[in-house]
Amino acid sequence: MVTAQIDRLAPGMQVRIREEDWLITGVDRDRLGGTAAVHVTGTSELVRGMEAAFLTDLDDIQVVDPAATQLVVDTSPMHRDARLHIEAAARRTPVGAGDPALRTPGRTLVDDLPYQMSPVHKALAMPRPRILIADAVGLGKTIEVAQLLNELSLRGAADRVLAVVPASILEQVQHELWCRTGFPLVRLDTAGIQRMRQRIPAGRNPFAFFRRVIVSIDTLKQPGRYLPLLRDVEWDVVWIDECHSLINRRSQNNQLAQVLASRSDGFVLTSATPHNGNQESFAELIGLLDPTAIADKADYEAADIAHLFVRRHRHSEEVKAAVGDRWAEREDPQVVSRNATPAEDAIFTELATTWTSPTSGRAPCADSLFPWTLFKAALSSPVALATSIEQRLKRRAANDSFAAGEGDALTRLAELTETAVATKQSSKLTALTAELEALGVTPGGDGRAVIFSERIPTLKWLRDRLADAGWRDDEMVVFHAQMPEADRQAAVKAFGMKEAPVRLLITGDIASEGVNLHQQCHVLIHWDLPWSLIRIQQRNGRIDRYGQEHPPVIRALATIPSHPEALGDGKIISRLLTKEHRAHTSLGEAAAIMMEWDGEAEEAKITRLLRDNATSAERDAAIDAAVQTAGDVDDWAWEGGVGQLLAAGDQPTVQTPPTTAPPRLMDNVDFLREVAALQDEDFGWADDGQLLSFTPPADLTRRLADLPTELVRGLDLASRVKVTGDPVLANTELQAAKDRQADGDDADSKAAMAWPEIGYLTDEHPVTAWAVDRAMTRFGRGTAPIIVTPGLDAPAVLCTATWSNTQGEPLAVAWAAIQRESGMNVLACPPAETFDWLRHHGVADGIPTTATPDVDVDTLTSLVGPAVTVATNLIEGHAEDVLADIDADLQATRKRLVDWEHRVRALADTEASAEKRKTMLRHADDVHASTESLLANLQPSDAPTIAVIAVLTPPKG
Repeated sequence: MVTAQIDRLAPGMQVRIREEDWLITGVDRDRLGGTAAVHVTGTSELVRGMEAAFLTDLDDIQVVDPAATQLVVDTSPMHRDARLHIEAAARRTPVGAGDPALRTPGRTLVDDLPYQMSPVHKALAMPRPRILIADAVGLGKTIEVAQLLNELSLRGAADRVLAVVPASILEQVQHELWCRTGFPLVRLDTAGIQRMRQRIPAGRNPFAFFRRVIVSIDTLKQPGRYLPLLRDVEWDVVWIDECHSLINRRSQNNQLAQVLASRSDGFVLTSATPHNGNQESFAELIGLLDPTAIADKADYEAADIAHLFVRRHRHSEEVKAAVGDRWAEREDPQVVSRNATPAEDAIFTELATTWTSPTSGRAPCADSLFPWTLFKAALSSPVALATSIEQRLKRRAANDSFAAGEGDALTRLAELTETAVATKQSSKLTALTAELEALGVTPGGDGRAVIFSERIPTLKWLRDRLADAGWRDDEMVVFHAQMPEADRQAAVKAFGMKEAPVRLLITGDIASEGVNLHQQCHVLIHWDLPWSLIRIQQRNGRIDRYGQEHPPVIRALATIPSHPEALGDGKIISRLLTKEHRAHTSLGEAAAIMMEWDGEAEEAKITRLLRDNATSAERDAAIDAAVQTAGDVDDWAWEGGVGQLLAAGDQPTVQTPPTTAPPRLMDNVDFLREVAALQDEDFGWADDGQLLSFTPPADLTRRLADLPTELVRGLDLASRVKVTGDPVLANTELQAAKDRQADGDDADSKAAMAWPEIGYLTDEHPVTAWAVDRAMTRFGRGTAPIIVTPGLDAPAVLCTATWSNTQGEPLAVAWAAIQRESGMNVLACPPAETFDWLRHHGVADGIPTTATPDVDVDTLTSLVGPAVTVATNLIEGHAEDVLADIDADLQATRKRLVDWEHRVRALADTEASAEKRKTMLRHADDVHASTESLLANLQPSDAPTIAVIAVLTPPKG
């Protein structure tokens, strides 16, 4: 027994702490060096199944000297104990970071699309996985992140994970990662944090207590509430979705991101719209990933950042070859126009003659853009216009700041609007009801539609009018930003379930970012249209995305006034909808059309064009010039500036990333069967060949408590766990979860409706992790089993050899079976074939056990020390190329630091402002210090770690 050096501690090690035996499950190292928190699971009788953490500067953590491993003859039936011990060791042994082959393809419930593996492969090739995934709407960025997290977990680099997503998709993302890959995340929304505080000791930081967390950015950015807690926590991986919200350096979102970027090794950003057209803003985003990538935020090239992000679209080479019939091509969008009602026509005439094309030559307000605010509100609905007028009157009256004639003009417009509201009639409403019926979306029918509007008053009014038209309350759900977080999540969940009565989702633009609406719906109607191609594409992407098996149907409603200068929205809508569709089909990227790269900037540009051109004809021409034709897209979209930068992320993969199966003797289901068969507790085990179910013991129940509350309580997982290794059954159950409807009024059962009752048993599933821990305790501390194996020529010592960096992250890992032949210790087979060798000798299937085997334990023990030496030499040779590549990466990182620092200091010398110069130099010092600390932590450790797993020996005589 020896006291461990910090850099030698690694998951899977058996250690002795405070006179009890523990299994290391994770190691969190202080980046400044010197201390580490070692996370363990108890293995000795008193602490069995308990989870704990010990600090290396407070506790004596002892590991077993591999050469002193004690051998124990395994007499269990068919050597079951030994087989489980080997299998558990295989699952606890991480993949080396220098190994490029992916292990997750084919082992989860996601479609294995090569293009989705590209960002995973790219991130794993980095010294630290820090990447921006900027794929266009609908390509599956969440799945790409899920695959990356699973791969990092196999490498021991995703033990502590923080996912930060918009509140509206919190449950959706948690559901996707759990159901598709078995990756569990504790949901810490505002209610969740309060609930979880009841489970943890008083004063404990919930972000330190839970190891894998998902939380909304709206929760985290609350000033002074959670940021101090986050500053005290280190993460293996932080993922921030919709990262374009981080760009403004003075914003709370950006401050949060800066803290998280500095407190994590892996850092993943995702957004379909990562660029607002400002190169300095984009540089700010890239700087979160690598502060040394860009020295001058106003002057950098695609080559400076291409290694840090990927960006593909629907028609990128590697995407279009993969999506096939799992992404139906959309139909041509259509604009459905109706003449304005008399009351609406009166409003638009008043708007034209008084506000947007005033006969007096001047609108009755000092703000030249306000007439177009009124106009846009009128395009939505009379109630939206009434709200805008009321707000303006209140603000102006409070400050006594009316322009000459403005109050009277607003009052006159308000009276016309009140008349229109009272009629409860609308040209768009007439068009909507007719279009819904034509598309098969009717009260009591099977069809579904999502209806987008920009104005919350319109959403509420529209629901009331549809109720007047015969739609039941339970057939409609309204979804907008002012709703409580829980209500928003419930609305999206209900719309996505087949047997739920909801047929219409009436939503604001909060649903246009990240929310998946395609499971049961392929009809989308724009009640009013944003004046932004980017936002139109985001909206359409809710149903037009990978997994949509029906051609998406997209409609936009338009009101046509009679006044020649009233404009209406028909012309603007037709232009924007057509241009977005053509960009989608030819390039997959609508942002390139107007070259603004930001939805708000596009809206502002069109509003200015309407304001600055006097007549309807001039406005039409101006918009046509700004919203260029689709035929120009291929010629100019990616030339220079922002386009060139983003195009650097769309480089087709030269070859499919390599894949291989992880070393295993048995699959997850057989492994669970074998573990369950050894337990003394009454599991109530049931196994029909496909479905496994049992009553979870206390140590598994504690693990399951971190799953979503609605899943644990609604499906009563504390009483019965159901899992399968059959992907067909698992997918069927997942679809059934979306289709079923809960019986009765039980709130927990209703909340659990969309969660599958049968879980797919992946490597990351808590049941699999529990089984590994149980199997690891079959033999005592510092011991390894002896397996009597007929057909073996000579005894063999089975070892693992791991070379880690100073943070304890494995760089190179090798398995070895070392035999004694002719007085020499040699490999029984190449390391990569060790598990084939074990299967060949019957270890996987089980070997009949002799009740009292005649084994010379002392002789076999004498082979252990020499075998450890051979394993040490093996990993030194095996790791040579890997360590050389890592050294090259570190040298490149150091060179980039030197070059970057030189440029920054040179720029500082030219800065006229002493304060700015001081800030630049301080930033250079900070980045230098943090990068040098990082490089020190990424250096390979001085020596490898060897573990003796088992000894195989032929029968004596």
